[in-house]
Amino acid sequence: FEAGVDDTVIPFCPEQFGSMKTPRPKATLLCSACDIIKSRVGVIDETGSDVTGLFTRGGQRSVALAKSINPDLILLKEYSPSCGLNFTNIKWERKRGMGIAAYLLNESGFNLDSM
Repeated sequence: FEAGVDDTVIPFCPEQFGSMKTPRPKATLLCSACDIIKSRVGVIDETGSDVTGLFTRGGQRSVALAKSINPDLILLKEYSPSCGLNFTNIKWERKRGMGIAAYLLNESGFNLDSM
């Protein structure tokens, strides 16, 4: 993606929206983002802490931001447990699937792409 002269780029991080620090401990999904949203469990960090709520809140706040500005495109970082659009981290391995924020943004009908 290359921003044009008339384009406005608004950087955001779902994980920071979820009140996580940068950098944060590595995290992984234990199942699909869809299953995590339904069950409210399934994201742990490398210390063994359940961080499902932080990732879910960050994804929900990302959707709220997107709804407030109605962007033409949302560009997400691949392999992230939040932003992975085609590939994410599941059980500490890079696998096909969506991260939490990507899943919620996709379900809300936004135009998504990855980098």
